[in-house]
Amino acid sequence: HTVNLNRTYANPVVFVQSASSFDPQPAVPRVTDVQPDRFTIYVAEPSNQPASHASETVTYLVLEAGRHELDDGVLLEVGKVDTSKTVGKRLSSQWQSVGFNTAFEATPVVLSQIQSTNGDPYLNTLYLYTSISSVILGLEPQESVTTQGVLESVGYLAIEAGEGTWNGMSYDSGQIT
Repeated sequence: HTVNLNRTYANPVVFVQSASSFDPQPAVPRVTDVQPDRFTIYVAEPSNQPASHASETVTYLVLEAGRHELDDGVLLEVGKVDTSKTVGKRLSSQWQSVGFNTAFEATPVVLSQIQSTNGDPYLNTLYLYTSISSVILGLEPQESVTTQGVLESVGYLAIEAGEGTWNGMSYDSGQIT
């Protein structure tokens, strides 16, 4: 499905929430062909699942890449990194370190979304560690994969933990360990 945006971005980064559960089979939302005014999204299943999947509902957020400060002083950073570092149960895990350009005072909350579809259709991101200056992440394919993946573009959002207002809307961000 192609999503046409209501505005044009110079360097958009797309974040998609997990798909609804209208179909009980596992699935991940995938984003591809990110353009200044649109992107394409689809739902992918692991290769051991049936070829068809019921329609699902997903929500998305598009942000301009860069460092931003909200009206209440909360800092956030939106960016992209290209990586082929892959982690999984049946392969030797490799991790990608992503350094922040923003000087966070405490460990930020990090969200990520793969922005391309160059390799396996069923692919997520997984975090190893987050600090005030970086996040260490990897591409996580389905469990049967035994080889490193190909280069994918991963978008990330790092935001200070807490609550506040963003463009008139309340938000909460935090981490659970």
